[in-house]
Amino acid sequence: MARSEKTSVMVMAALFMAITCVCTMFLKVPTAAGYVHLGTMVVFLGIYVLGWKYGTLAGAVGTALADLLSGYAIWAPGSLGVMLAATFIYGAFVNGVEKKYGVVTSSPKMGEAIGVICASLIFTLGYFMYGGGVVYDSWAAAMLVVVPNLIQVLVGILLARIVGMALCKMGAGRFFKYRFVKE
Repeated sequence: MARSEKTSVMVMAALFMAITCVCTMFLKVPTAAGYVHLGTMVVFLGIYVLGWKYGTLAGAVGTALADLLSGYAIWAPGSLGVMLAATFIYGAFVNGVEKKYGVVTSSPKMGEAIGVICASLIFTLGYFMYGGGVVYDSWAAAMLVVVPNLIQVLVGILLARIVGMALCKMGAGRFFKYRFVKE
């Protein structure tokens, strides 16, 4: 990777960290178990734009930063770990699809679908375990976050695909590591 390319990737990663933080902090809907937010969509969009390595790091750090800055500091280590694991797995599957087919198509391939399932399970179970073991100190209370977290991660991935495809159609695809093409 050339020096100017490394600089561009670092700048884009920092931008995605900031956008993730802002969307997590300000574009949220309160629920009985905390809140759901659009930051998850930005996290998964970051994988398409930055690739799975830098996208994973940018999304996880941006989410943890949002927890720290918005008064949910107890959730920051859990968010960092859960997002690192979930996005790493999803990104690895997207990367595998891209390597096999040369592109990420507008209709998801089996590898990407498996990535969605794995990321959703890691996200949901990770927050359940962190909430039950650290934050709430009650597994019954942690059950309250299972459905909202499952909805959040699935909607986040779906919105990331929709926004990613729209941005590619508008010409922004040249900035994407993984481009969407119509089959």
